[in-house]
Amino acid sequence: MKNLSGELIDKINFAERVGQDPFNRYSLKI
Repeated sequence: MKNLSGELIDKINFAERVGQDPFNRYSLKI
């Protein structure tokens, strides 16, 4: 369960880092 929480936080942090760049977001995810 802790791992899941960490992933969620990571996703939020990632979204904040990328900001408004959907393409960059996908690129980093892959």
